[in-house]
Amino acid sequence: MVRLTKLCATYSLLLLITLLTGCKEASQPSLQGWIEGRYIYISSRASGILKSLNVERGQHIKSGQQLYQLDKMPEESIVKQTQAKLTAQKQTLQDMIKGSRQTIIASYLAQINEANANLKLAKLNYQRYKTLYETKAIGRSELDQKRTDYDVALGKLNSLESNLKEAKLGSRMHAILAQEAHVKDSENALIQAQWQLNQKTVSTNVNAVVFDTLFKEDEYVSAGQPVISLL
Repeated sequence: MVRLTKLCATYSLLLLITLLTGCKEASQPSLQGWIEGRYIYISSRASGILKSLNVERGQHIKSGQQLYQLDKMPEESIVKQTQAKLTAQKQTLQDMIKGSRQTIIASYLAQINEANANLKLAKLNYQRYKTLYETKAIGRSELDQKRTDYDVALGKLNSLESNLKEAKLGSRMHAILAQEAHVKDSENALIQAQWQLNQKTVSTNVNAVVFDTLFKEDEYVSAGQPVISLL
C-alpha cells in the first residue's frame, strides 16, 4: 500500500501576447494569472535499498504503473519460510484427522522392535547384577544403575506402544483442535508477511507527471520517506 503525502503548490504564469496589425507592431499589456497544482509525494511503509527506479523526471505516468521497488529481503525469505511452515502444519493436521500414514506406523513398529530388544538386554543385565549383589561381588550403586536402565527401557517401550496405538486410531479431538489453531496462526502470519513484502513494490493510483525523483538506485530509503514527487 502506497502512502501519498499531498501538498498544494502555486505557480505564477506571465502571459505575453503580441498582436500584429498590418505591417505595424502593437504590443498589448501583459496578463498575469495563477495556475494551481498539487504535489503528491510517494513513499512506502517499508524501508530498504532502492533496487529499481522505473520513472524519470517529466515522465507522464498512468494509474497502476509501477514506480519503484525496494530490496525484497528479508521479507521475501520470511514469506517462503512461513509458507513452508503452513504447508507442514496443514499436512500434520490431515494426518491427525485421518490417522497417521502407513510410513509413520511402520516407523513406530521398527522402533518398538528395537525397544523390545533393549528391554530384554536391560532385564538380563539387571538379573545378573542382582545375583552378583547377593554374593557381595558388587555394590548397591551398581545394582541400582542396572535397575534404572531397565526402568528407562521399559518406559520407552510403553511410550512407543502408546504412540503406535494413537497413530492407528487417529489423534484425540483436543489435539486436532490445537493443531487447527496452529494452522490458523500460520495463515495469519503468512498474510502479514505477504503484506510486508508487497510494501517493497510501489505503484501509483493516479494519472500524473513525475515532478522529481528524490533518491537514486542503490541508496537506502527509510520507511515513510518520499522517493518520488508527482504533479
